[in-house]
Amino acid sequence: MDRTSYIVLGVCMVLLLAWQPLTEKLLSGSDQDVAAQDQVIRVTAAGEDANETGETSSQPETSAAVEPIEIEPVAPAISDTSTTATAPGRPEAVISDTPSLTAPRGTGAAVPEDFEEERPLIETEKATFEFSTRYGGLSRIYLKEFQRIITCDNPGNITETNRVVLNDKNQFSILGIENLKSFDTGVGYKYSLDESRRRITFWKDLPNGLQLANEFRISTNLYQVTGRSQIKNASGGEPVKVPQVRRSVGSTVVTTAGEMDVDLRLSYLIGDNYKKTDIRWFENKIMGCIPGQPRQQYIEPSTEIRWAAMSNQFFTLIVEPRTRDMSGLVAVPKDVVFQVDNAPKSHKLIEAAFFYPEKILAPGESVVHEYDIYAGPKSFKILNQLPEQKHRIADFGFFGFFSKALLLGMNTLHSMGLSYALSILTITFIIKMAFWPLTHASTKSMKRMAKLQPQMKEIQEKYKEDPTRMQQKLMKFMKDNKVNPMGGCLPMLLQMPVFIGFFFMIRTAIELRGESFLWICDLSQSDTVASLAGFPINPMPILMGVTMLIQTRLTPPAAGMDPMQANMMRYMPLLFVGILYNYSSGLTMYWTFQNILSIVQTKLTRIDESKLGEVVPESDGPSPAAARKPRRPKTWMEAKTLAMKQAQKKKKGRR
Repeated sequence: MDRTSYIVLGVCMVLLLAWQPLTEKLLSGSDQDVAAQDQVIRVTAAGEDANETGETSSQPETSAAVEPIEIEPVAPAISDTSTTATAPGRPEAVISDTPSLTAPRGTGAAVPEDFEEERPLIETEKATFEFSTRYGGLSRIYLKEFQRIITCDNPGNITETNRVVLNDKNQFSILGIENLKSFDTGVGYKYSLDESRRRITFWKDLPNGLQLANEFRISTNLYQVTGRSQIKNASGGEPVKVPQVRRSVGSTVVTTAGEMDVDLRLSYLIGDNYKKTDIRWFENKIMGCIPGQPRQQYIEPSTEIRWAAMSNQFFTLIVEPRTRDMSGLVAVPKDVVFQVDNAPKSHKLIEAAFFYPEKILAPGESVVHEYDIYAGPKSFKILNQLPEQKHRIADFGFFGFFSKALLLGMNTLHSMGLSYALSILTITFIIKMAFWPLTHASTKSMKRMAKLQPQMKEIQEKYKEDPTRMQQKLMKFMKDNKVNPMGGCLPMLLQMPVFIGFFFMIRTAIELRGESFLWICDLSQSDTVASLAGFPINPMPILMGVTMLIQTRLTPPAAGMDPMQANMMRYMPLLFVGILYNYSSGLTMYWTFQNILSIVQTKLTRIDESKLGEVVPESDGPSPAAARKPRRPKTWMEAKTLAMKQAQKKKKGRR
């Protein structure tokens, strides 16, 4: 590489180190914006939400049906690290209680099948929240701004039957008690709905004197819910044992026709440690393909779980407990069938629940838990403004800081009037221009290496019986001809983080969902235009493969590569076509355009053969560079003698 390439390489390394804090600052916004957003998300101190005119609604009279439960007001807004005060005498969570979870979770069969279930609704600008009297919780969330199945025939056609629905196939309601059978009750919940304040309260009395209650409050214009659960001993005289409680935190859900099982994920935060699992863990396949013994339960026995999230490719459901007294988190797989294009399609989902230890409640004592719930798009812009590091749910991978920077650039270009597709192409062009000097140096190095191929093959043939000496001779030959074997690879390796960042950004950016370009109806899905005997025809991955083959033909093989390896590398693009065939068309569009720019650059890089220099033949003596370079003196005496000789030569020259 020349001097300019080294300078560009150094600048890129500096940007690599400074990129993450820079993008974090740009994407996170000011502290005032985050604080203002947090005030909207949290309920007010009096438990009242401001209406559109800025006034607060007055507290309506509580119906007589709610009086036995004695639901206390929701706690005032608290900081992100605070916890709600707990009832006196509540013990700490005991990890030793977790072995009892090896039994299957409760099925909720205590509520009879002929129970007349009611499903009250609360409407907001962005979503419809559906509740259930069977388990006294939040059963479904209908997102009004997002279309479930997107086709070329119905772009932007968001109907009541074609909306994204979160927690759709979960048999339990969010914050509902899954093991109701343990409580020996045969009736559902009663409820009181206050639509003006977007609040609903569920309650039920058990034969043993316990009272169960759940309360939900909906934020005005965000996908935010505040939940409050209470178990109270209202027997009036005797202590009552509360069995182990498992409260549902929801399930993953399929929201698009091309949803992959790997995208259906449970993630959670313990301290600052972000953990996740998906269906592959439950399937337990050997090397990812050989069937193994399926796992039935996933248990995280921790009292420090800060939140749990049930996510798919573009949407997430987050439940954050405000108290840290649970025993842990449990998840199980579930087989469900979705109707896609009027045909059934089987999927495996994940259902999860927080579990709490057994407790004996004295008369009048109660256990109260509060939760912050988010149910909406997995938008990094929104998640980055939520507390407790919820932006990590976006999960951009190891090179996430590149993904964030590219997402910021794409959204900036879109705000300037470009479509998202043109924004991706523009960013690709800008990146290609930024890496032009490095790619030019790489191309020059590869062409120089191609010129040396005949002599290098002679050396390989000459010393094939002695591999060690052959490598020594090859390295000496390349050094004599001023060729760095890494000169063609290093610039390409430097571009890999950008490509990987692009890969994860395009796969997870909800901004691309429903965006069209040319024949592509949805950049977040494959660009299927037809099917042949049930096999989808996707033009963009095919174009990507063609451009990769052309680029491979223009790239000389690496030094020392045998013909078999060269043929494998030549047809490697076909493997990538198979891997990415059903991936998002936005990704294959980016890669195709990247290949086209690389082909153009290779054609434009006209390197004069005379400037490559003559080939220095292989020899056993020192390299020409070493022969021309004077030996440095090793001792003080040698240095003094050398200086005297140089002085004498100068005197003779003057005469």
